[in-house]
Amino acid sequence: MDSISEAERFRGQEIKLPEEDIPDREEDEYYLYQLTGCRVFDSKGEEIGVVREVQIIAGNELLVLETGYADILIPFAAEICREIDLKQRKIMIDPPEGLLDLNEI
Repeated sequence: MDSISEAERFRGQEIKLPEEDIPDREEDEYYLYQLTGCRVFDSKGEEIGVVREVQIIAGNELLVLETGYADILIPFAAEICREIDLKQRKIMIDPPEGLLDLNEI
């Protein structure tokens, strides 16, 4: 598509591309779909859960983790999500005290 008016024809529709046709992101940038399925670990190396989905609420991205007993919401912020390794499908987090208990849904 070469113009906004051309793109308007697709408003509200889902557009899919083969992954190899999606442009690469800069270092430390991620497409949200890439985070789904990543295992999440705390700073002690203990697994907390697996990213089931990413929700966008009020312009903020939240990782929804399946933990086996409840879902937990984790803000997708650099201060919390310290290391993301898409090749190993791992996210290391350093949550503020109480965050994991506070966000059970």
